Amino acid sequence: MDVHIGELSAEVRAVDDRTLVSPEVLDAVVAEVLRRLDARRSTEEAHREERSLWASVRESGR
Repeated sequence: MDVHIGELSAEVRAVDDRTLVSPEVLDAVVAEVLRRLDARRSTEEAHREERSLWASVRESGR
């Protein structure tokens, strides 16, 4: 299975004043989420590359 998300758009709205965070805290949260998404993407790409056959292996197996 291969999943590709080309673009993601999200909107965060506070529902009450207890959920409000400072811009600095929100920036830190967003930065961490993006870092983890990049790490997951890198890991998935590495696994995909490991599972694919190299051209030289396919040619020599004929």
